[in-house]
Amino acid sequence: MVAFVSPEFVKGLFSPPAGGNLIRYAAAVGMIWGLFLGTAVMGFSLLLVTAVQVARLIRKKTDEKASSG
Repeated sequence: MVAFVSPEFVKGLFSPPAGGNLIRYAAAVGMIWGLFLGTAVMGFSLLLVTAVQVARLIRKKTDEKASSG
């Protein structure tokens, strides 16, 4: 959808501008990808920790029911 509306914007994302410094472009794109990947890893880690905590709560409730009755 973005490429349809603004093909120049998408072209600028995937190729360095003409006459631009390739090193600066690569550093900027690397930082952006680092943010995306870091956010994805952080989200997955938080999801995993939350799932483990929920599983512990469920197991604790099940153990309490089994021991009381």
